[in-house]
Amino acid sequence: MQSISSYAGIGRHQGESMTKNFIERYRGNFTGILRWSDFDALWTLLAGQAAASWFVYRVGETPPVTSAAPEAWQQFLADTARLLKDRHKEDYCGVV
Repeated sequence: MQSISSYAGIGRHQGESMTKNFIERYRGNFTGILRWSDFDALWTLLAGQAAASWFVYRVGETPPVTSAAPEAWQQFLADTARLLKDRHKEDYCGVV
């Protein structure tokens, strides 16, 4: 399983031309998720958007040219949730 720190970012295509590259699309806000219930709700929402052109890449790799396949997106969500919950044994989440 990969360390959460090995993922540099995720982003989603939001109506821009698909010819734009990942860095041009990656302009999101970063907000925190304080409670595990909020994290679970967010992950459920994200899991339902597997076909929504999400991009995932690891630190040190070149940003992707194409979005992740739905199966890769689902695997990323599952791996990340498992990693966070296994390593952060607090009653709060605190993910940014």
